[in-house]
Amino acid sequence: MSHDHADHVYGLQEFKQIGAKIYAQGEGRNYLSSEIAKQRLSASRIDFPPWVNANTRLVASDEWID
Repeated sequence: MSHDHADHVYGLQEFKQIGAKIYAQGEGRNYLSSEIAKQRLSASRIDFPPWVNANTRLVASDEWID
């Protein structure tokens, strides 16, 4: 994940599922647990189906890079 735009965050669960290790910038740590991230994901489920749907979730990095 290079930054917190939807096209860099949504879908990470698919990569994790096949065994990929997720690396991300440390600044993303706070974003992923924020209310803003949750609200954007909820809105994206409405605005961007079928690409963003009930199965889409926010995935934390395995390794944070500062």
